[in-house]
Amino acid sequence: MLKNFIIVAWRNTLRNRTYAALNIAGLALGLATFLMMYWVVRFENSFDRQYPGAERMYQVMSYDKFNEPTSHVPGAVIKFLRENSGVESASAALFWNPNVIKVRNENLQQEHSFYVTPEFMKTLDIKWIAGSPDKSLSQPYQLVLDEPTARRLFPEGAMGKTVRYDNAYDLTVTGIIQKAPANSEFQFQFITSYKTLSLYAGWQSDENNWGGGDSSHHGYVMLKAGVDPASVEAQLKKQAELHKENGQYTYFKLLPFSEMHFNEDNDTYNYIMPHWLPDTLFYIGLFVLVIACINFVNLATVQSVQRSREIAVRKILGSSRAALVCQFFVETAVIVLMAEVIAGGMATLLVGRMDYLLNTHIAGSPVWNGNTFVFLLITGLAVTFASGFYPALILSGFQPMSVMRNKLAALSARGISLRQALVVFQFGIAQVMVICMLIALKQMQYFHTQDLGFDTKSVITIDMPDGGDEVKREHLRQQLLKHPVIQDVTFGLTSPSSTRNWWWWTIKHPGLANGAATFRLQFVDTSYFRFYKIPLLAGRMFQANDTSKTNPVVMINEQAAAALGFATPDEAIGTKLSEGDNAVPRTVIGVVKNYHSQSLKSGIVPHLYSFRKNHFSLASVRIDPSAAQEAIALIGKYWTQEFPDNYFQYTFLDTELRTFYDDENKFSHMLTAFAGVGIFIGCLGLYGLVSFVCTRRTKEIGIRKVLGASVSSILLLLSGNFLVLVTVAFGVAAPIAWYIMQLFLERYTNHIEIPWIVFAIAGGITLMMTLMPVGWQSLRASRANPSDSLKYE
Repeated sequence: MLKNFIIVAWRNTLRNRTYAALNIAGLALGLATFLMMYWVVRFENSFDRQYPGAERMYQVMSYDKFNEPTSHVPGAVIKFLRENSGVESASAALFWNPNVIKVRNENLQQEHSFYVTPEFMKTLDIKWIAGSPDKSLSQPYQLVLDEPTARRLFPEGAMGKTVRYDNAYDLTVTGIIQKAPANSEFQFQFITSYKTLSLYAGWQSDENNWGGGDSSHHGYVMLKAGVDPASVEAQLKKQAELHKENGQYTYFKLLPFSEMHFNEDNDTYNYIMPHWLPDTLFYIGLFVLVIACINFVNLATVQSVQRSREIAVRKILGSSRAALVCQFFVETAVIVLMAEVIAGGMATLLVGRMDYLLNTHIAGSPVWNGNTFVFLLITGLAVTFASGFYPALILSGFQPMSVMRNKLAALSARGISLRQALVVFQFGIAQVMVICMLIALKQMQYFHTQDLGFDTKSVITIDMPDGGDEVKREHLRQQLLKHPVIQDVTFGLTSPSSTRNWWWWTIKHPGLANGAATFRLQFVDTSYFRFYKIPLLAGRMFQANDTSKTNPVVMINEQAAAALGFATPDEAIGTKLSEGDNAVPRTVIGVVKNYHSQSLKSGIVPHLYSFRKNHFSLASVRIDPSAAQEAIALIGKYWTQEFPDNYFQYTFLDTELRTFYDDENKFSHMLTAFAGVGIFIGCLGLYGLVSFVCTRRTKEIGIRKVLGASVSSILLLLSGNFLVLVTVAFGVAAPIAWYIMQLFLERYTNHIEIPWIVFAIAGGITLMMTLMPVGWQSLRASRANPSDSLKYE
């Protein structure tokens, strides 16, 4: 019986090639979209779950008195956890990136550089190709490479070889590990023993220190089985209270390993993927699949007229309704199976493009595994049932005598209202996506064009060697300014707005709420504000002699002046700010205009500026945009002369600023693609529906033309109903899309007001896309020769 069902299903598919092709194309697109989104969600949710005992592994997060979280952990916290009875192991790791290494007298840039303890590597249970944690990371100057890095640096063999690191010391390769999987937060390439840190100039590794240390110093812990993380957090909070005079954090939280990848407050070793992004994309993919299923239902039901006599004959010959239902489900399953095969191929070909849009590494993971086939099986069964149930019910319910007496028109009319409702629902979903897409793109345009409060045009930034050499730095400036293509040069800790603006000071002053507040800290030279065209509102700029340690001076921004309780910037001049009880008070000598030091997703925060020449980590160079290549070549030439042991690498400031909005860019790109797919699938369905209507009303059209009907009137007759349905869908979709995007925009401190023009454009796009298939088919039917349809009457 099943064999006969499959044979008949295949014959019907071949007999109705056009409808079958439309169904398969629509379902394949919907399934491919949904499958890729399944891969995204599965991949992102698999991060850092592969380690043995991962459910007991946590990253330590620190919180200051203002409840601001950071992944920085003082050394004393690691020591306390290591001695805690509920802890199986506690370890530290420091992410140091980028670095300059020298191999065979060649300077190279090395990414993904870590300092780690042997305990950390044991906790992660990483596969060692050569060496071991205890032997390879227990002494200073030991280096472990991952296998690809080892082959790249030392094709002849890496073990025992020497690497010059940051022009400071030599490291010996003592171990090689397997490349980290794509779904690991820890993308190890270059691992130095943690004990090397204590010998590094300027590094503080005091395990009794509850407050200081590098911001990239992180802590990890594995709890013993059955230990509640809340109990360990409570003990950490008690310790923080005991050391509050010397510490900067008031409590600590344990973040599960499975959440590190999604935590936007975390300093990542890979990339951060906020929870909302894959979840949202998954549901959008599901909606695209729903659109494809609606297509199938509509096209299957309209074919009922063409198959009515077949069904009547089958019933007269004794076929039961159950057998007919099975037949139609098998036909649906055949279509779905073919669509799944095509969808699998499409998804495999497009997964690399999706990685590019989302900046993920899904293609590097095994996407085709048992889970994928189970997913396709479940999805295929669900789509077969959802798409085949209603058509099977309608087709199997035809009464043979009514069909043989040509009374099918009345019977088939029952499905018209449902088909209309499905078209409205289908295009409603598609138009919600189109409207959301346009609003998201509008918000992105706002992010990229909004004035940040400083001049970003034609600025190149270059990382300076740590600490820097003041003489070399000034010589570099003078050499560059001799050339007209170099317009200006300045130095600072970072650019005014940067992903690396993470330095801050806790300032004490009676004008502050609670007497203290955290101010963002920026180290700048005397030309910094002039270079970036940040206006001075009160007081004066830094001068070359503002280096006194007994009478230190600082500058602040408007926001800081307001936080200190001053009504105007002028009132803040001369005020004293203390960093701690024993620190020398700093005198405010100037107030500058507010600007955005972080992304526009957040607001302006209080800033404090200090003139410290040994903290200039970045050079900013403004160039002539018409001679960019010449300017870059000059900068590289003089850089190499001044810092021959350092790697020259530059970035355009506007390019760096765009990285603030990577997640929003990913979302808008994918939403654009999905909206296009949704509209296209809907148009495939409309094409099929209009084809059916035109075929069914061929004689009517012929008679109308004989009686003098114009092409335009027939065109309106055939397409008018569909245009009404699409218009109704737009009326339903517009307020839903407005509500969704209003919630989306409220996540940002700075956002657009949704303009009405967005809805007009969305309606115009959908109307134009609808008119293409509907208008073309209607036009063909209206221009047909009436004698062709009436000559046999």
